[in-house]
Amino acid sequence: MDSVNRTPRKRFQAPLIEGLEGRLLMTASAVADIALISATTIDSRGVTVTYDVPAAAANQPIAFRVARSADATLNASNPVGSSQVLPPASGQGSGTLDSAGHSATAAGRHTVTLAIPGGLPPDPGHPYVVVAAATASAAAKGEAPSTASFRTHVIAVISHGGKQPKDWSSKGPPWERRLAAQLLADGYDAVVPYNWVAVSSHAGSAVQQGPRVAADVIRAASAYPANEPVDVHFIGHSEGAVVNSQAILRLNATGWPANAGAGYLKVTMIDPHAANNAFGGKQYSVSNGVLGFIAKQVINSYQSKAKDPLPVVTANVQDAEVFYQHTPERLTFGSNSGIYNLWGQVPVQGNASYYDLTAKGISHAGKFGIQDWYRLNVAPTLGGGANFVTTAALSGAQTGVVTPTASGHRERVEYAGHAAPGVVVRLYAGAPNQVTITQVGRTVAGPDGSWDLTTRPLVAGRWRVAVTTTAPRTPGHRFVYLRPTAWLGPLTVAPPA
Repeated sequence: MDSVNRTPRKRFQAPLIEGLEGRLLMTASAVADIALISATTIDSRGVTVTYDVPAAAANQPIAFRVARSADATLNASNPVGSSQVLPPASGQGSGTLDSAGHSATAAGRHTVTLAIPGGLPPDPGHPYVVVAAATASAAAKGEAPSTASFRTHVIAVISHGGKQPKDWSSKGPPWERRLAAQLLADGYDAVVPYNWVAVSSHAGSAVQQGPRVAADVIRAASAYPANEPVDVHFIGHSEGAVVNSQAILRLNATGWPANAGAGYLKVTMIDPHAANNAFGGKQYSVSNGVLGFIAKQVINSYQSKAKDPLPVVTANVQDAEVFYQHTPERLTFGSNSGIYNLWGQVPVQGNASYYDLTAKGISHAGKFGIQDWYRLNVAPTLGGGANFVTTAALSGAQTGVVTPTASGHRERVEYAGHAAPGVVVRLYAGAPNQVTITQVGRTVAGPDGSWDLTTRPLVAGRWRVAVTTTAPRTPGHRFVYLRPTAWLGPLTVAPPA
């Protein structure tokens, strides 16, 4: 098994599933003309179905519908998408092919994989994936479709950061235990609140926890049948993001359990902070005076000894989210006695969605740490298969349009992307060696979420660019400014010719 990239090499054209609206209500007395034999997934990116086509139904389009459900039926289910398997058309090709390269609508048994663009993310409230299939003629006559289903499971791994109080050694940090309880209440099948408090103050210990966490994942997955996919959700705070990253790398190297390999891999990093001075950019805020100077020396000394590897998002991670804060210590309202406040080290290597929580009163691990915000705001929404931050997703890229100014000494650069509909989009740029970045463009996302803007004139040189929005306040959640953020990579403005 290739554990780094679990997407198999397809020998056929996978039908594409598009989103559905409404519910699937299947009630009829007639028997389906297509007989579904089984449904499964090998990577949570698509659904593989095996079915029989009788001679009487051969060479008709076959409609498939996929839904998430609380049980193995289509009652009260949440639609995932739909797809059609097409017969050969005169002069228009061979239609949809099955896994053996044959027409997928011919009489006989077939196996096809239905591609699902959004995959099958963890949905504890709807652990079953149900597939329905019927020909168009059968559906027109009101005949009930044939169905098949499979069950999924969800496990979470929570890893705390370094330098924890020794009196937490026996039970782990209180926030970790509270988050574990919340996830179980959400319907997660199992939670591993990994406790490494006893060695967390020893420089270099974080990387040593990776193999142990990997072993915990293997043990947790072994509690479920090998043919039932197990989704794994890694949640790591501070150095815990390093621990989880090392565990994933370990599993990628040694092999995932079969059921976890077929499941969905999600990673949540909360203020990821490797104990490593080599990270580019500011890593913390310290107070003025002697105590701040001492704190700076202590932090740098510890990190120079630890030399943690930076956390990464590997290619087999299907969803990665990073929540971080860069609150100045004077605004944390007493974090670490007002002497220092660590920051999330962002961006991390690999593809991820970012959410900036910098605000008064929120800190790395103080009275109201960023992990507390996650537990109170995001965790309670996970039971239904989604969380409220997904509506604030943000993306962007340079379009390639560059307009020199009249003098030729500056250039305007165009960017475009998607955000939540109607939000204000701000583009920032700064020199690579600068701590701060400056707003260079502003626009409002359209009703469909699309946005584009042209920067103010930029001088020649290399710039680092980021785009942010401010998500609206969500009722029922603690009010902290949530700023979806996307790093758009370096920008080079050419000098005048």
